[in-house]
Amino acid sequence: MKNLFSFPWPKENIDLSLEHLGEYFLKVGAADKAGNSAEKEVKFQITTDIDAIQNNVSHYFDLGLIKKKIARKYLMTKLKHLEKLFDLLEKAENSKLKPKPKQATVNALKKIINASIGLGEAIANLIYWAILIIAVAGSAIFLAARKKFLALIWFSAFINLFYFLYFLGARNLSTFLINYIIWPILNIFLITWYFKTKAKK
Repeated sequence: MKNLFSFPWPKENIDLSLEHLGEYFLKVGAADKAGNSAEKEVKFQITTDIDAIQNNVSHYFDLGLIKKKIARKYLMTKLKHLEKLFDLLEKAENSKLKPKPKQATVNALKKIINASIGLGEAIANLIYWAILIIAVAGSAIFLAARKKFLALIWFSAFINLFYFLYFLGARNLSTFLINYIIWPILNIFLITWYFKTKAKK
């Protein structure tokens, strides 16, 4: 099936970064008042590469499709790493190695690239879970030692860290206020209050 752009002339620029990859057809028709008409159809491909994806990441962030700065930074770092791997793959494919070691090198690099593509989300989730586990475990230890206030401070600080990392770069006002102002101030207040109370004793 053809991917066909259809719109009345004139038309603002089409953002091809939001379109699917593949083959497209652009059909242009014109007619005058005398009844003369003509049509022209051209075929083109929407493709991509690492450079285009890097540009799209920044573009999607500007559009608000990527909402977190940490997500954009992570994606850009990941893409730069993949770019280096693809460069190595290209060098291996164009090398003068003998066929067997050359193919083995190429296959190994392809496996590394495929693993690298799927590893990022797993690492991010692992970090989030580690923070939550530390928050709960530390609080449980303080509660077991009958230090309820320290348990509260510990839990609040690590949940704040989790919230900060997870929603970093979010563009709504409420998240910004909680992330950067309300919760940090609350934690500072709790810590200060704890040490003042301890000093009085």
